[in-house]
Amino acid sequence: MVKKVVIPARCAPPAPESSLCNRSCKPYLNLDSRFTMRSPGMTKRGFTLIELLVVVLIIGILSAVALPQYTKAVNKSRAVQAVPVIKSLIQATEVYYMANGSFPENLADLDVSISADMVFADAPDSSKPLKYMFRITKVGAIQAKASSADLPHYEAHPAALVANSIAVNSGKFWCWVSADKSENAEQICKSMGTFDGASSAVNGGGRYYILK
Repeated sequence: MVKKVVIPARCAPPAPESSLCNRSCKPYLNLDSRFTMRSPGMTKRGFTLIELLVVVLIIGILSAVALPQYTKAVNKSRAVQAVPVIKSLIQATEVYYMANGSFPENLADLDVSISADMVFADAPDSSKPLKYMFRITKVGAIQAKASSADLPHYEAHPAALVANSIAVNSGKFWCWVSADKSENAEQICKSMGTFDGASSAVNGGGRYYILK
């Protein structure tokens, strides 16, 4: 025979028709916490001002640490994107020199497709939002000028330049920082190459880093 368990009235869930609808009755006040939505003694409370300030402070510290690192990573990725373009221009320049015995007068003479907006003659157009613009000098050197102060410049002297007066720099490829560049630009060059003090003196200042 199954023994019937009788739950005391104070612990049992109330019947819809019971007097629990009246909050003044004793069964309602003594109702067991197992049948309530909230544990005994629990009250509604929000965040204190101190807790909110601590959260804001933590977010501020994380932002101060992470944001500069993110900016550096973005600038370096933009700087690295110019390297393959310059290498292609170096190879095309050497091919042109071997075929014609002279250096091309402009980038349009090379077998490399570059948008006209990415080419400059004497000075880069600061009104253009491009990050890098390219040119070839009269002696066949390849230059890439950055429009942002946080990005370094590039300069490359193809091996064919040994036939010219700047043979000392023949075959070199630099990441270089001019006086108007920020420390971030130099950090990018340092991470990519090795400082070349001799070439810095020969090329009229700036800080040149031979690319690895």
